[in-house]
Amino acid sequence: MKIIAVAHNFIQLMRMMPAVESIASITKGSTHYCATCDYHGTDYKKWVTEDVKNEFLGRDIVTIGPPYRIGRKMYLFLADNAPDLVFWWSGVSIGTSVINQMKKRCKIIFCEVGFFPQLEHLYLDCQGINYLSSARSTPCLAIDETQQAKLSDKIERFKNSTFKEDKNFKEHGYIFLPLQLEHDTQIRKFSPNFKRNKDLINFLSKEFREEEIIAKPHPLDTKAASYVSKWANVRIATSVNTHQLIKNAKFVIGINSTVLIEALLYNKKVVAFGKGLFTGKNVVVEAHDNLKKAKMVYSFIPDCATIQNFLYQVAFHCQLKVADLNENNIVTKYYVDVNDAIEWYKRNLDESCCRT
Repeated sequence: MKIIAVAHNFIQLMRMMPAVESIASITKGSTHYCATCDYHGTDYKKWVTEDVKNEFLGRDIVTIGPPYRIGRKMYLFLADNAPDLVFWWSGVSIGTSVINQMKKRCKIIFCEVGFFPQLEHLYLDCQGINYLSSARSTPCLAIDETQQAKLSDKIERFKNSTFKEDKNFKEHGYIFLPLQLEHDTQIRKFSPNFKRNKDLINFLSKEFREEEIIAKPHPLDTKAASYVSKWANVRIATSVNTHQLIKNAKFVIGINSTVLIEALLYNKKVVAFGKGLFTGKNVVVEAHDNLKKAKMVYSFIPDCATIQNFLYQVAFHCQLKVADLNENNIVTKYYVDVNDAIEWYKRNLDESCCRT
């Protein structure tokens, strides 16, 4: 079996590697890695250097760029190499036409970071990720007491490992707004109303003018400083722990960030202006088709059982725990290096270009 892993950059290839190598070890297949590096004119060659190959991966990586007509180049590369299986990171930004053509030739598994916590899990789906995934269109099954106990244990362990209390943070009862990177494909493709964080903040500051709003920019958002002091009822928090902001909030509003799903762990009401894994699940107030629906959050009564069924599907049906991928110690050999790879990128490349 010939297996090809495709991603935008090296970090994403590394994150897929445990699954790719695990399948290869089982099928005795060969593995090949391709980085598209389609970063809005960025010199693609710097994303995969010989030093990176030798230090972290120890194997060949094919780079396809520059970004002009990247979809066509990607299709030709895969057609020439004729893989039996393709692991594709996200798959959204490359274009559906390439994906649909390749589906006629081989099996495709789409990958992303998982949930609870993200970097310890790999999200896998044969249809797509998030809004495009088969999980999104598959009804959530009712869970029994044993499954509920399993879910509760996972949630508590995740919350305990993630929540870090800031005793100087005293606010309660505000709207928490987790912001996202504007160039994220989840914003560009699945946020029909807001493409810029400023537009979202401006809308909420007027729509909820009687409420205090605390917004937290994405850690890699280079525009974060420009959000300060623009709106009277909006405060920007950059250093407060995200889970503390969730816990102390009245409710949480956002586009389609993973934080919206994490807010459900704290039994918070959630408003989503974008499409995501939660769309059609009746677990959040969905306002992507009508902005005025956001005000429904005041009367919205979440069904606890429905939310628990959804969270169980996300936690146990959509992803694999990286540490459990195989028994051949491949995870130890490769995945541990991911953190090193991320640190290398932070030291050597412009973080604003580094979508992880």
